[in-house]
Amino acid sequence: MKKNLLLAVFLIFCIVVYSISNLFFQENHTKKIQENPKHNIHKGVALTLLDPYNTDNFYDKNLPKIKEMGAELEVVTKVSIQSTNDSMPVNDPNIEDKFNRLFSKSKEYGVKVSVIKPHIMFPGDGFDRGTYNPSNTNDFFKRWKEIILYYAKVSHDEDVPFLSITCETSIITQNTYIPYWQEIINEIKQKYPDVQVTMALKKSDLDREIAYHEKGVISILDYLDVVSLNMFPRVKRDYVGKNIIAPSDDAFVSVPGAYGFITSIKKVKEYFKKDVIITETGSSPRSDFKKDYLNPFNFDQESPKNHRDQNDWMKIVLDNLFLLKEVKGIYIWHIDQPFDFLDTKTADTIRKKYRK
Repeated sequence: MKKNLLLAVFLIFCIVVYSISNLFFQENHTKKIQENPKHNIHKGVALTLLDPYNTDNFYDKNLPKIKEMGAELEVVTKVSIQSTNDSMPVNDPNIEDKFNRLFSKSKEYGVKVSVIKPHIMFPGDGFDRGTYNPSNTNDFFKRWKEIILYYAKVSHDEDVPFLSITCETSIITQNTYIPYWQEIINEIKQKYPDVQVTMALKKSDLDREIAYHEKGVISILDYLDVVSLNMFPRVKRDYVGKNIIAPSDDAFVSVPGAYGFITSIKKVKEYFKKDVIITETGSSPRSDFKKDYLNPFNFDQESPKNHRDQNDWMKIVLDNLFLLKEVKGIYIWHIDQPFDFLDTKTADTIRKKYRK
């Protein structure tokens, strides 16, 4: 009897110890997950809704690969202009049909669309939007508000969390244009409060906004929900194969007179209290081993298209970004030419980083 009592007490003790230990483990594990920025990041790839891609076959071929990668979709749409001063941009006339197929197929394959990002462009996407300067500001913003409100409604209806209301339009995002952007943002917030508004900025434009703040001048970043950066640094070849344990601008070739990429991202959080999304980051598949840096924009047809520099570039950039608590989204540019990386070792690298 005494033995049975002692055994029962011992078993109860073991159960209590196990329960407490398990509870501690779960709390500690949850804390580690919350502290690990990778668990709270949108990880995706970019896709442009070009006319040839509006087929079931395109999505049946590519969405399984994107799903396997553990990636969401950033969807780029085209808004056409006829010249750098054209004040009347025209939304893609086939956009509704393209969206219907996109969302139907993305749901079929379980790939989430998490960003919609309209691009002002000539035919193709080679136009430098930084030079865009509509001749009639009022006409442009009246038309642009109509276009953006359409995309805001789609974002709301399809549960797309982020809407970029412009991309790399350097001239018309200067602070003198803020009242026009305020009107657009206010109407989005009134009609679709769940949609988070951002702007995709190139590095020089982001640094301009940081400089505005440092001079005590108003910035468009004050009115955004999150800040977006298109990030294409030249990466030092010395960093190939290195273990990145802390984010550092030392991995990138510096630009005289400019903040480093890591520094700018940290300043956005410090100054504007906003998280950052990397709406574009990627490298061409061509390699140039004679250079002491990895060039993301190497389109020299004489360079071998072997994806080696691209793969190393991606490893170093992603390792730095995943260590930044300020970064809440990363989207690889681009599944299409000339950055194409699907079915390559670069895609394997992205998959390992995204699913780690």
